[in-house]
Amino acid sequence: MRARTLLVMCAAALGLHALLGVWPPLGSIDPLLVVAVIATLPGRPGAALGAGLLTGILEDAWAGGWFGQHALTHATVAYLLSILAARVDLVQLRPAMLALVVASVADWGMQLSLAVMFGKSLGDPPGATAWSIAIVGNTLLGLVVRRVAVGDDAMR
Repeated sequence: MRARTLLVMCAAALGLHALLGVWPPLGSIDPLLVVAVIATLPGRPGAALGAGLLTGILEDAWAGGWFGQHALTHATVAYLLSILAARVDLVQLRPAMLALVVASVADWGMQLSLAVMFGKSLGDPPGATAWSIAIVGNTLLGLVVRRVAVGDDAMR
């Protein structure tokens, strides 16, 4: 994925993040994580790590709280998926869907683990509805973004 495409997608994801935050049930959808995952699909670990760090830092700056938490989780998820994508074609529809589901669950799991590890307050833990909305929402949004990104020559 080209750097310009990534920056445009990040800007659009930030705007969508602001819109989704207006209605709390959809606030658990993470458009920036989706952009990081879509950037990993061609299987380039260096680019995926950079995309994960960029989207994570943008989310940390947007969400406030513990700076670096999203940067670490997005970069880790993106890097690990890119290693898998180097061996398996994740650009195809079904593998891309599976990658988005795994990324959503792994990102939330790592965020909760980091909070517990460093003694941060978890507040009210998200319920099954929030997890389901995040997984389904991230997957559907990712399929739309993937369709746009597949048109990018570097994605093929």
